[in-house]
Amino acid sequence: MTKLEFYKGIAKILEVEIEQVSDDVALSDFEEWNSLSVIAFIAYVDEQLKFVVSPKELAESKTVHDLYLLVKSEIER
Repeated sequence: MTKLEFYKGIAKILEVEIEQVSDDVALSDFEEWNSLSVIAFIAYVDEQLKFVVSPKELAESKTVHDLYLLVKSEIER
């Protein structure tokens, strides 16, 4: 999976256009980033990367790039 494919997945979870998803965008800027999208993100990562995201690290994530960093090592495998 490439970074772009990952970001496309984030856009789908948030129900926004891919152009709205970039490294420096704060998750709080997305009205759609809520408890349901957090669960969808966890499921997406589990399904696509066979990786379980740390709930603590996920809760500490503030930007789209932070989400990417959580799974970067799995994406680059």
